[in-house]
Amino acid sequence: MIDEFQDTDRHQWAMLDHLYPDEPQRLMVMVGDPKQAIYRFRGADTTFYHQVRNSLPDQRLWCLDTVYRSSKTMVDGLNALFDDNHPVGDMLRYQPLKIGRPVDIRPLTMNDTEAVGFHWIESLSPQTVVQLTASLLAGGQNGSCRIGTRPVTEKDICVLVQSRTKAQKIKQLGGRFGLTFHYQNKASIFSRPIAREMVSVLEAIANPDDLSRVTSAASTRLMGFDLSESGQLSERPRFIELQTQLFNARDLWKSDGPAAAIARLFEAGLTARRISHTFQGLEDWSILNQCLEIFGEDAKGLSPLEAVIWWAQQAASSKEADHRTSQRPPTDSGVVTINTIHGSKGLEYCVVILADEITGKAPPKNTWGLDYCDHNGSTIDLTKNAHKPALQDQEADLNRLLYVALSRAKNGVFLGVPESNSALNRLLNERNIKGLGHGHHVIEAPRIDNPVEPFRVPTAQSPALKQPNIPSWFFRSFSGLIRHEGNHELMPGAGDEFDANVETDLNEKWHTVPGGTETGNFIHAILEWHAAGVRDSLAVERFIKINWPTHLDPTHEPFLVDWVYQILSTELTPNSVLGVLSPKKKKPEPKFELPLRPRLRLSDLFKACGAFSWWRPLTPPIDQTITGHLIGFIDLVFEADGRFHIVDYKTNYLGPRDQAYSDQHIETAMGHALYPIQAAIYTLALHRWLKNRLKNYDPERHLGEVIYLFCRGIHAPNRGIWRRPMEANGVLALEGCCLCTQ
Repeated sequence: MIDEFQDTDRHQWAMLDHLYPDEPQRLMVMVGDPKQAIYRFRGADTTFYHQVRNSLPDQRLWCLDTVYRSSKTMVDGLNALFDDNHPVGDMLRYQPLKIGRPVDIRPLTMNDTEAVGFHWIESLSPQTVVQLTASLLAGGQNGSCRIGTRPVTEKDICVLVQSRTKAQKIKQLGGRFGLTFHYQNKASIFSRPIAREMVSVLEAIANPDDLSRVTSAASTRLMGFDLSESGQLSERPRFIELQTQLFNARDLWKSDGPAAAIARLFEAGLTARRISHTFQGLEDWSILNQCLEIFGEDAKGLSPLEAVIWWAQQAASSKEADHRTSQRPPTDSGVVTINTIHGSKGLEYCVVILADEITGKAPPKNTWGLDYCDHNGSTIDLTKNAHKPALQDQEADLNRLLYVALSRAKNGVFLGVPESNSALNRLLNERNIKGLGHGHHVIEAPRIDNPVEPFRVPTAQSPALKQPNIPSWFFRSFSGLIRHEGNHELMPGAGDEFDANVETDLNEKWHTVPGGTETGNFIHAILEWHAAGVRDSLAVERFIKINWPTHLDPTHEPFLVDWVYQILSTELTPNSVLGVLSPKKKKPEPKFELPLRPRLRLSDLFKACGAFSWWRPLTPPIDQTITGHLIGFIDLVFEADGRFHIVDYKTNYLGPRDQAYSDQHIETAMGHALYPIQAAIYTLALHRWLKNRLKNYDPERHLGEVIYLFCRGIHAPNRGIWRRPMEANGVLALEGCCLCTQ
């Protein structure tokens, strides 16, 4: 299946055609809307789309002409605007849309009257955009502006712009009316100034004895030194203290990893207090934390110097942001979103304010050599006649951009009456707005004298030292849940394992391998890599050698290789050996996300697990609301004899000999680390996954066992295995009690 086929160019199609040759058994489904082909600047070729479409017989074509997300007034307004009896509608080959949910999706209500879909304002300057936004929000506060029965709030509104300049003007003017705007563009978070400062901090951690690098780090906002003060910087007590903290961070990096080192450095340097207590400061802090999350996932095992190179490459990259590196809103309330039209593609908003008429910069007439798309496809024209077709191509691209902008709204659109030779002016084609039908209406620009209630940076009262303060809504991993962490750093591996000192008098050489998170992550990485394909012994040894971590002494390598072979020889269920499971029967590291019921408490989650027959009462580390999403990775899911099983690897060090991994010792370790609650969460995640993907799914018939493999105990009588059945009544009770069904 090829989604967004309208953005496919000929080179991409040639690659797809090569990967999936045109054979009788080939089924290729292409989904696309040529009206939304807005990536001409990337090489997308709309002529090619129509050529492929026209080559297919009519019985292979389906037109999705029903809208299920917008109100009837919105759909009627679009149909009137893009009528194919006028040039733009004809160029876009527009077909009238039908309304799928006329009762469920209601139009915007203004002054207790259901409003039209399209509201035209004579002049929509940046100041008018801000005043209009303030007017809508003021109406929401007094109950006169609603969507259905609920008042309009900041999160309902999106201002669409064509240029960054317009966005910045609107953002600056918003402060006069107590409004806060968040500009959501395509730039990577690593390109932001606050993120770039981390390069200097990482360089100082890597070279704490280099005064020039320590000075560079000190001058950042993250460390907050005032370099304008008189006197030798290196002789100031605070500078000497910083250098000591950097040495400590480098040592902690080696023992506990980069996340712990950076967190300790920021804590000692009071970094969080140095960020200004404004919306801009909140944005900066959010960006920094988001960058550190990605760093935690992608940069595992890197030395401080390697981390400098990794972060500098991210900051210097010219690539557009993807779903991970696109800036998240710093808060989910009190902020109005500004987005580019290109960035809004694929999104929807209740109310859209189109702040631009959508214009293009015409190519200079004396330019030789232009590229454009015409009926022959993408062309590079070096003749003096290139200007006209290039201009026509640009106008067509702007027409499609306008369609994308106007089709983002669910309940209402506000836009300006065009005054220039713009895409909006071409769309009207000299038509009178009042003659467009009941979906359109001309209104006066609102005037707001009193500002709405200004945005306030959300704060919480400082908690007592022994009373952790965790946000009530968050994305949490299991590790974050049991350690009371107010962050959502997520990575597959051994983040819930703890360091341990290795003793002597060992009966197996792998007991000499140091424990802790880094060793656990390395074993996890080996087993995950092995599960992703068919690997022979030479490939295993080569993988271990190439990826050998810096925290382990090379003399441990032969012991660790033998250890991995022994782990892979473990029989998980009758006739199911870990190392020889068929790739088609297993899935390593599946990620899950479980939406929790509103106002769910951690004690409720623990109590709901009592439905499993094997559950033993455990005390939550802290009882508080955990509304939000639980996220994580399961080490391995495999299928045997029609049942699906879970495997979780643990490299926890319980003692120097195999006897330390008896059933009783493992049960004690499981309870101490709260792993049974993790096992229940994994069971619920697998149940939800199978429920959505397996035809005729029956938990009684398809759920198997959840298996915890303590890898250091594989020569113990129990093979280091803790196993429990994934009982249907238990998982159904847990699902009903804890998960959001909306």
